[in-house]
Amino acid sequence: MGYRSEWKLAIAAATKQKLNEMLKWMLDYSTNGNIDEESRDIMEFILGYEVARSDECVEFEESSTKCYSPWDSVLQDIFEKCEEDPELDVAYARLGEEQDDNEIRQGDWTYVYIERRISDIDYGGVPEYKEEPVEAIFEDQQSQEEKCGCGKMKDAGKPCWWCGHNG
Repeated sequence: MGYRSEWKLAIAAATKQKLNEMLKWMLDYSTNGNIDEESRDIMEFILGYEVARSDECVEFEESSTKCYSPWDSVLQDIFEKCEEDPELDVAYARLGEEQDDNEIRQGDWTYVYIERRISDIDYGGVPEYKEEPVEAIFEDQQSQEEKCGCGKMKDAGKPCWWCGHNG
């Protein structure tokens, strides 16, 4: 997953207070010295891409992220935290550059919907076709054939294609 991915993460809660507790947990995670620096940086990165919030749901999204390790373990930590609490739910989707590089994790009450679209077509120009005249070979223009010493047929007076002899 070294190339760029598009991802979206949604965290839903039964109450505004429960959502705020989860966001505080995420913020604490991003500053906790007992957690490795790369994981803290990823959590801080996720928090920086909040795109929508209501009283009971927050969404994070970005369209050009290099999802290097420990990306998956940070998301696993988020999922485990939400699974521990029946008043929290989470859903996540990641679309990689390759058509078959997709990851979708649904929640119990939170779902991911993927809208497929073609983003662009690269046009490099089509070369102009120039038809070249075809010269027909008539029977009287074909070279004569003879049998080579190897037993195969070859053009008369030329080396054999099969054995290379000129005889």
